Amino acid sequence: MEHAREDFSLAGRVAFVTEAQPGDTPGCRALHADATAIPLFRNTSRYPAAEVRALIAFATANLDLRDVAFNVRNTGGAYAGRAYFPVPPISTWYGHPGAASLIVLRIGVSASFPCTNLTTTIRKTPLTPWLPAGAVFPSGEDIRYQRTRQGRREVWRAVRVAVSRHPYGGKRSPLIEMRTWQECLVALAAHEAQHIAQFRARTRKSEAECERYAAARLAHYRTLAPPHHRTVCSGGDPVVTVPHPL
Repeated sequence: MEHAREDFSLAGRVAFVTEAQPGDTPGCRALHADATAIPLFRNTSRYPAAEVRALIAFATANLDLRDVAFNVRNTGGAYAGRAYFPVPPISTWYGHPGAASLIVLRIGVSASFPCTNLTTTIRKTPLTPWLPAGAVFPSGEDIRYQRTRQGRREVWRAVRVAVSRHPYGGKRSPLIEMRTWQECLVALAAHEAQHIAQFRARTRKSEAECERYAAARLAHYRTLAPPHHRTVCSGGDPVVTVPHPL
């Protein structure tokens, strides 16, 4: 049997309308995505399934994810996510005939936002050779001491600790501000979906590339949402801000 070719472009998968539709929530009245774009979907989060699914479909509108399963859950922090290729045996999607990959998205309570993608990196540089346990070192604000074992001996070493704050993925990543849980879900889904694209292409896993893709999807989301947004800059880095949904 001959099948018509499906359109997976943005125009073919996402439609933007102004009137309310059955099952709408106020957060997704301006955004309606084809539900068939995300056929393998399970939502156990505190947020409406219809709105969550529409936001994920928008975030991944230019990728074919028909064989990717999505689990959306709650989290105690602001957000967390992970992409799996293939589906791990511990998942409830394992063995599903249509699931080749898995994306798990965790979104926190609305009070967790606004937030950014800033993360902390701690670098430790050894300053002294290994010394016997109990050795006395000069004190310093950036000096810490680690105790470990060399064979049967317990030894100490001094390390210089450098703490830096930067966007997730390193200096090549944009600084992204997410003001609501909807904005966070768009960025998070786009980031993890790009990892699936990397797995398929067998290219190097790049967090910076995924963050740039997430920022691009947020920027596009901003052009389609009401113009109640502002641009914030910190240290000369661009900050992607997305307007509050309707």
